Amino acid sequence: MSANQVNSVEVAKLAGVSQSIVSRVFAPNAKGKVSTKTRKKILEAAKALSYYPNALAKGLVTKETNLIVLLIGGNNLPFYSQI
Repeated sequence: MSANQVNSVEVAKLAGVSQSIVSRVFAPNAKGKVSTKTRKKILEAAKALSYYPNALAKGLVTKETNLIVLLIGGNNLPFYSQI
């Protein structure tokens, strides 16, 4: 199974917890506490499956993307086309 196909449901199954608890561990603004023991189980399961939270989904929740956009007008300038 590749890293792109792994989701929080599969992490939850491997860790033996519900998907909502996995979300609490990885979500930036999740409410509710997760015990240290449960958090450790989830992080170990995520590592075993090569799971990482989707950055685009996180951006939708937080309304922050941490991206910088550079707009350059005209593509006929040799310096900018190399960039």
